[in-house]
Amino acid sequence: MKNTGAGPEGSPPFGQVPPVCHCRRITIPVHAVRKEDFYLPPELPFAILDAKGAFREPDFHIHDCLEINLVTAGTGINYIQDREYPLAGGDVFLINNFERHIAISDGSLRMKIIIFDPAFIWQGNPENYEYLLPFYYAGPGSSNRASLDQSALDRVHGLFADMEREWLHREKGYELLLKAKLMELLALFYRLLPADMESGELLLLQGTYQRIRPSVEYIGRHYDEPLDLELLAEQSAMSRTYFSSCFKKIMKMGAAEYIEMVRINSACLLLATTDMAVIDVCYACGYANLSSFNAAFKKRTGTTPSRYRLTPLPKPE
Repeated sequence: MKNTGAGPEGSPPFGQVPPVCHCRRITIPVHAVRKEDFYLPPELPFAILDAKGAFREPDFHIHDCLEINLVTAGTGINYIQDREYPLAGGDVFLINNFERHIAISDGSLRMKIIIFDPAFIWQGNPENYEYLLPFYYAGPGSSNRASLDQSALDRVHGLFADMEREWLHREKGYELLLKAKLMELLALFYRLLPADMESGELLLLQGTYQRIRPSVEYIGRHYDEPLDLELLAEQSAMSRTYFSSCFKKIMKMGAAEYIEMVRINSACLLLATTDMAVIDVCYACGYANLSSFNAAFKKRTGTTPSRYRLTPLPKPE
């Protein structure tokens, strides 16, 4: 989320980091990014969750849904794309479906998280894209953190509480109220964007992603099998050349690199959580031989599979 518009009176520009709470640029290892799949029912692709953050070094993930974080207590660090944000009570973050992220905590952090499929809001109506613009707007001084004054923050807390009640009690018409409250929340963020904000870039970006989404999901289900560009392009009903161009534009890497990333992420998980032999991990992650697996693993992690397995995970303080 990137913004340059002025916020409510007395607050810094929406989305800009307050002077007392800086974010800093970081470098994200490609191997430390995984695709996370949430099941959101088509009839109501929405969920509200409690979260505490992770206890370990950044293991970034991406997912197809949009995400709103509300920090209710404690402290931690939110890593989003190449930025590191200190977390504190009252912070609100918007994360889109292309941004790699993870929240790290010492155990004190408490957050409410809303996730939803973008289609839940737009539903084919271009006018509804405006509700999603705060997740994607790019501009100088951009930030995923929304800087809200106390009045606006109180309103956000109230909407979260209303949605959580509807989500938990599920009385008649709760789906309608959930969507109405979510749209009200998004409209609050939209109100603080610059007046000349255009939605054309978002329309193009989302449209392209939806076209390659079947291929991305296919990789997630079949990374342990042989994959080639022709097969992946077929999943999205595109030519090889056009698919390759679209994939790189959206995913910021080529299809082959993305497949390798997914496979090595899976290998890291198996090595850290199971006693499978390295050769079995190799085959389970789609590699035909140990030599190619070892080479890809070391390229992405900087170490060998055997040494990776012996490296202890960081412990919470």
